Amino acid sequence: MSETEVLALLTDLKREVADIKVALATSQRTLREVRDLVGPFGVAMPDGSMLVQTLYGIKYLIDPLDLIIGPQLIVYRQWEADLSAMTWAHAHKDMVFVDVGANFGYFTCLLGSRIGRTGSGRVYAVEPNPACIELLRKNVAINWSMAPITIHPCAVGAASTQLDLVVPKNRSANGALVGRRPAPIAATDAVYTVAVEPLDDLLPEGEVVDLIKIDVEGHEWAVLAGARKVVARSPGLRIIMEWAPLQMTSAGYTADDMVSLFDELGLDAYRQTPGFRLAEPSGTPLDRAALGALSYDNIVLAPRPRG
Repeated sequence: MSETEVLALLTDLKREVADIKVALATSQRTLREVRDLVGPFGVAMPDGSMLVQTLYGIKYLIDPLDLIIGPQLIVYRQWEADLSAMTWAHAHKDMVFVDVGANFGYFTCLLGSRIGRTGSGRVYAVEPNPACIELLRKNVAINWSMAPITIHPCAVGAASTQLDLVVPKNRSANGALVGRRPAPIAATDAVYTVAVEPLDDLLPEGEVVDLIKIDVEGHEWAVLAGARKVVARSPGLRIIMEWAPLQMTSAGYTADDMVSLFDELGLDAYRQTPGFRLAEPSGTPLDRAALGALSYDNIVLAPRPRG
């Protein structure tokens, strides 16, 4: 190699090092800005709600007295960090997302914003709690450029009916339908009689769904039992749900009931581990014994490979 070529190579290396330094400085500045965002933040609104903004840039009106989600949003500017990151990374402009147990709309607006309006994607949000429905509607209104969002003010179950929804004071995330084994109702609990509809009836005929998030405090069996048509026609479907046997028992179901329904619907279950990718579920599917030994976790359901 000639001296001229060596000098040219050194010049190129210096330029690349300079570019790396600029990129590193930019990354450090961005990291500082993100860190500045993390910390207590909330603005009291005249109607008694509180306005917060998450790390994803989504604005929410929340109940400032909420003891579960509210403190996390105010201090850490997000809810369920791993689940938020996983769903955000998986969402695309043509995704159809169904949020069962939408609460005030955290995941509805998060994925509605990510999906956007440039494709065919859309969101269906289902929530029976009247107080949460009011906040959900407002949060959809204050976040612009989201995917089309349809709100169903009801619960989801195996069949059309009416049930009582019991909501502990300042804990809307723990609101649950009165199940087959009713739990004692505290004097401070709010009780609402709500409509219950199968997902198969709520969604448009033929709608193919990409992602369903279920947060219904133990009533997951009923939600899936009323979604047989949706599951059958959605080959790329992913379902995220809590696996909480104690909550299932309170609702009147068993872990064995759930696993049998997974088998009937042709779904495999996976643990939602850090870095889990919804597009390509990794790891060995959880069998009946593994699920029976699991006391609590988020799990992901995916159609079982054929053949």
